[in-house]
Amino acid sequence: MKKKIIVISLVGILLLPALLIPGCRKTPVVAPDTFTSTYNLAEGGRSISISGDSEGVPGERSQYMLNINTNKSEPWHDEYSVELINKDSLVQEIYRGQLDLPGAGGMQQPITVSFPEGFVGALRLCVIIPQRACTAVTLSAGEKDAIPTGWYDLSYLYNQKASS
Repeated sequence: MKKKIIVISLVGILLLPALLIPGCRKTPVVAPDTFTSTYNLAEGGRSISISGDSEGVPGERSQYMLNINTNKSEPWHDEYSVELINKDSLVQEIYRGQLDLPGAGGMQQPITVSFPEGFVGALRLCVIIPQRACTAVTLSAGEKDAIPTGWYDLSYLYNQKASS
């Protein structure tokens, strides 16, 4: 009998950590679906890149980083804008301003996107330098599986005239 109690106690002591350890584990942190997209302009030596998390939450804000660079020695002056579009139209003009790079170098600009409340699906975050470049990345709001492909014709953005 005493031997039986010792065996049961040992088995209990050995099983106790196995039962407690799973309950003590921290919930794993899921890494965001981050991206960096770079577009090299046709004239060479100039690039636009944007990076951040490709998944947004409807009604909340997400932060992105825009980099515009040149390795040319001459100044680069252009108008540019950052826009959020859906399949049919402009959702939000996030930024419009002047690009003034004195020569070889670049600039960084944080971009804050406010995802529309109640919107679920795909949006495009576009960086546009009229008559020079247009690059876009697909972001999802609320449901990543809702991202369609092939329905973004960005030529109208590339061809828009500078406002000045």
